[in-house]
Amino acid sequence: MQFLYHLSGHNFNIVNFNKYMIQNEIGDLQQLIRICKLDETGQRFNLWRLFFKQGNNNLYKRVYLQSDNVFEKIEKLEKARDLYKSLCDKYLKVQEQAPQKQEQKQSGPLGGPLGGPLGGSSKQTKQAQPVDNQELRSEIRKDVERTYQETQFFANKKIISILTNLLFIWSKENPEISYRQGMNEVAASIIYVYFKEALYQAEVDKLHGASQQDKDVLMQFNSWEFAEADIYIVFQKLMNEAQHMEMFRPNYTEAQKIKLQSKKPSAILTRVAKIQDIHLKSVDLALFRHLKLLQVEFQIFLLKWIRQIIKIKKLGVCLQESFI
Repeated sequence: MQFLYHLSGHNFNIVNFNKYMIQNEIGDLQQLIRICKLDETGQRFNLWRLFFKQGNNNLYKRVYLQSDNVFEKIEKLEKARDLYKSLCDKYLKVQEQAPQKQEQKQSGPLGGPLGGPLGGSSKQTKQAQPVDNQELRSEIRKDVERTYQETQFFANKKIISILTNLLFIWSKENPEISYRQGMNEVAASIIYVYFKEALYQAEVDKLHGASQQDKDVLMQFNSWEFAEADIYIVFQKLMNEAQHMEMFRPNYTEAQKIKLQSKKPSAILTRVAKIQDIHLKSVDLALFRHLKLLQVEFQIFLLKWIRQIIKIKKLGVCLQESFI
């Protein structure tokens, strides 16, 4: 994967790695987020892993905490990567096994060979394989191959493979929503940030004054070897725990709406209400009153607008971390 180094640019900052990941000095993060300068730390991806609360799902409660020392962080990363590998074994290996035709032999009433009038018949059956899996992967692949293809980085076959795999696995793990157009752009932003800060062994080996243990620690956090697993885990956190998945949820049926009335509003709809009832009202009261008078449903356009906060512009990822 070393050829990707020249496509993505390199932004890893070893001084800030020591500051944030080793010394756990994160007092300036809120200010950096407010002024959209987190990218300048060269530790954006590593810091994203601190932004999400630990979930109840065993698969995703392993992202490290600020209070963890560096070896505890590494241990949790290893466990999370192992669990992602189990998802690959569950979903991707099945996809690699193409449907195979098998002959199911039936003997005739006199036990004769196949083909004759007394020999029964030959019946071809397909090996068990969910057709919807192939259709889903094909749909995802088509969108992936159209994702920022004007940029050489996203035209790379390895990037296409990573993006396809993680979207497919997430969709299988979240069948109530599955895949929706636009998820590819969200995942693409995360991939791009990861590779801007990823390390490869030959580069780390050139560090002067670093012990072998120091080099091993760097590779445990930022090695390209772990790209797919690490990107998937952050994507899952963004979609499920930060609830960006709600932007892609299909329209509810009346029965579902009634069922959901007693539940706490989703985080994403809470953000829509905040933009509508607080921010817009304070910035432009006349527009707020006009839209209210017309009974405009804000979520119709605001969900798409919020989704576009995660975007790539001129090869610079503009991610508003306050929405994570």
